[in-house]
Amino acid sequence: RPVGSEDHDAVTRLTDEIRCSLASVSPDFDSLLDAVELRAAADLVLRTEPAVEPLSEVSLAEREAFAADLADLPTAARHEIGAAVGEYHLLLGALGVRDDHLVPPVGLSTLVRRLVLTSFLVVLLAPFALMGAAVNAVPALLVMLAGTLAKAPVSKGTNRVLAGVVAFPAAWALLAIGDVGSDAAARSFGVLTSPLSPIIRVLYDDRGGWGPSLLVFVAAPLFGLLAVWLAERVIGCYRLAMTVWGNTQRRGQLRILLDHRADTVERIDAARHADRAP
Repeated sequence: RPVGSEDHDAVTRLTDEIRCSLASVSPDFDSLLDAVELRAAADLVLRTEPAVEPLSEVSLAEREAFAADLADLPTAARHEIGAAVGEYHLLLGALGVRDDHLVPPVGLSTLVRRLVLTSFLVVLLAPFALMGAAVNAVPALLVMLAGTLAKAPVSKGTNRVLAGVVAFPAAWALLAIGDVGSDAAARSFGVLTSPLSPIIRVLYDDRGGWGPSLLVFVAAPLFGLLAVWLAERVIGCYRLAMTVWGNTQRRGQLRILLDHRADTVERIDAARHADRAP
């Protein structure tokens, strides 16, 4: 007979199969404490790799794979890793330092290079980024508001997606249509799109017709992404400056922390390479 919603046995079998399939590709930890300790250990070891940039995040996929490998170790080895990581993070917390402030090393030369590059990008791209921020501010607020209207986490995400699909294109279209012409509304919208004025003059001579409108419609989301990217660069520069300043105030303590960190990584490696349970 055909399988339907009333076939509870088939639904149960399918649910069990989905659960097993998800479990086979997901890290399996004995407890929440195990998960926290082993992920922190993976983060420590992976951050030591030479390819990691200062203040950057460790790859989530690599961290989860590393932590899952540690989860297969014998109980005694996992406890040793947990103790080592716990001692190190207790010391970090007592001194108010983060691990990514220590490794990779963050120096003054790195800060100067980042400041010079970021300043150049801000001067060059700020007009376009400001346009992107102004154009996308209202739809972004609507998306945030839509998420607060639902109580269930799944509904929050759905509301945000639906609101974004409607609000952002509507804002871009309104700007693209309102920017055309010579009336007061067009002049007001023209203030927002003024960074595009030189390009419009070169390509179309004036703001009349569908060409300038299409250009504005395409540029609005691109400049919004540019605004987010540039803001992340500026925030990253600020974080880097605060890290360098903090490290200069703790020169004596940094050596102790780095030595303790190296010892922690050695203890993790020793536990990893110990004999596994049969």
